[in-house]
Amino acid sequence: DPLVRAAATRALQEADAPNAVAALAYRLRDPVREVRMGAARALAGARERELPADKRAAFASALDELVAALR
Repeated sequence: DPLVRAAATRALQEADAPNAVAALAYRLRDPVREVRMGAARALAGARERELPADKRAAFASALDELVAALR
């Protein structure tokens, strides 16, 4: 359910759970734009450095979507 996934990304934004980065990175490829943007928002900043190399392109794409939506 997209609403549940979007809520989960918001919750993980504040979480200090060891698997938060992995869970958020997985959502960078979600079919729902709001979920992808939420994951990018949650990963931006310090957590971005924790992203595996194979997830950085998906992060950049989702972050671009977020920036475009904020304009």
